[in-house]
Amino acid sequence: MKNLLPVGSVIYLQDGNVKLVIIGVCQVTEQESGERPAYFDYVASEYPGGLNPESVYYFNEENIDKVIYEGYKTDEHENYVKDVEEWMEENEGTFEIGKIE
Repeated sequence: MKNLLPVGSVIYLQDGNVKLVIIGVCQVTEQESGERPAYFDYVASEYPGGLNPESVYYFNEENIDKVIYEGYKTDEHENYVKDVEEWMEENEGTFEIGKIE
């Protein structure tokens, strides 16, 4: 099972200079360059402003440069990640791993 950061964590992406707060974990979304939906480990918005539909960031664990603050991690978070990983195995081939464009 992946050891993903919980919602509320604050990070910097590689080559990034804007703090981001994670607002979603294990996200599937449409990606312009792909034929299939794309899976991303995280979706985030700029910190401290919060959600702005014009600046939403999708990325994966390997894109994180620095964790500034780790959010509240509970059993619910761990169970959610486990359930998503099981869903991914059951639906292999229906989505692609998302890449930052």
